[in-house]
Amino acid sequence: MDEKDKNDQKEIALYSVELQAWLNSKFELDKSLMTLGLAGIGFLIAIAEKLSTCAQLFFTALGMLCFLMVIFLILYIFHKNPSQIEAGLKNQSSEEFSKIEFLLCCADFAAKIFFFVGVAFSVIVGILYIFKG
Repeated sequence: MDEKDKNDQKEIALYSVELQAWLNSKFELDKSLMTLGLAGIGFLIAIAEKLSTCAQLFFTALGMLCFLMVIFLILYIFHKNPSQIEAGLKNQSSEEFSKIEFLLCCADFAAKIFFFVGVAFSVIVGILYIFKG
């Protein structure tokens, strides 16, 4: 085996490790968002029984809706990820691959937005609860 072949194998191995690390970090972020979304729903359910004003209940419902959207979007991402990976491995048309990529990017962006909006609604509920009297 000559020096060029050894360098090519090292580059392939390095690329493989980098790709695996990127995928792992991406999946961990999605799993973390889902876990925190579930925790947000749990928090809002726990505090909902102590709320008395319409504004508190309204913001609680909005927060729960946002966190539910996070969960559904992350599940959609988990469902579509294998299709994207298969399309890339099979070298399918770049149009199909681009379509899946675009849908996943939109879902990922929307999940993050819904998460932060859900956190904002949860903070509003907490503030309204503190200052209800």
